[in-house]
Amino acid sequence: MSQIVISGLGVVTSLGKNLNEFWDGLMNGRSGIRPLTRMKTDDLQVTIGGEISDLDLEALQGDLGDLIDVRRIDWATRFALVAAREALLDADLPLTNLGTRVAVILGSGDR
Repeated sequence: MSQIVISGLGVVTSLGKNLNEFWDGLMNGRSGIRPLTRMKTDDLQVTIGGEISDLDLEALQGDLGDLIDVRRIDWATRFALVAAREALLDADLPLTNLGTRVAVILGSGDR
């Protein structure tokens, strides 16, 4: 069996847009649920949810350079890239030229 090391963590949630914000909110019993602002809710019965706003895309774009234009990718992919970037930084790994023995594992869910 191969050994695996988890050396960095990254999160993007409605409770916090990075690991420190998320952990602080979790430990202090805060909720990430609030009135929705990114979509029209006039015709909906539910107007609250776990929305992520004001995500820092400039730092991500700076790291990606000309590889990807973050304004042209969907929000879920943006979240994944921001969380992966944070995990690499948390592990003190470079953002480029990682070699072949490094992987970023992503997970998301609605339940």
